[in-house]
Amino acid sequence: DSFSVEALLQAIEVYSGRPIINSISLEEYEKGLDKVDAVVAKTHHHNPIYIALATGPKGPGATAQEKFDLAKQIYEKCRDQYGVRADQLLIDVNAFPIGSESDESIKFAMESLKAIKMVKGLHPDIMVTMGVGNLTNGLAKKPYMRKVLTSVFVVEARKAGMDAAIINPNHYVPVESLEEKDVEIAKRII
Repeated sequence: DSFSVEALLQAIEVYSGRPIINSISLEEYEKGLDKVDAVVAKTHHHNPIYIALATGPKGPGATAQEKFDLAKQIYEKCRDQYGVRADQLLIDVNAFPIGSESDESIKFAMESLKAIKMVKGLHPDIMVTMGVGNLTNGLAKKPYMRKVLTSVFVVEARKAGMDAAIINPNHYVPVESLEEKDVEIAKRII
């Protein structure tokens, strides 16, 4: 995990296992060069898994369609230009804080859930991940509600096909241990 391609290269040369590289995207790394080209061109021969953010020159995709379009472009570019297989991509569909939408017609949590299904449809071997904790940023003073929303969202995201989640273990419990009424409220909020 580094913003520096040179640091990634130095690490990958001495790493003894199969690395996971965080991250690639279509955002600009330097003038005229996106992070896919900057990172994958120099590392693909190590057969790593890439965490690929659904992010482009204008930033992260907000809607399911934007997330899908960016994921598709990354997948096709990695495959066609560098021979990266679908099973080497762990697409991060980007989570945004619930309730922070600037456009009331966009529901960030639902857009992320829709995007998971869409991205999984690109290829059966593509994996999907998400930093689930981002959904509840701003709820530090309400730790129980943060725990409920995170836990319920993880269940819903797994149903949608999410393969892996980045979560704070202090913000997660098995849904079965939560009050049923709280689970229902969380589902409505999501």
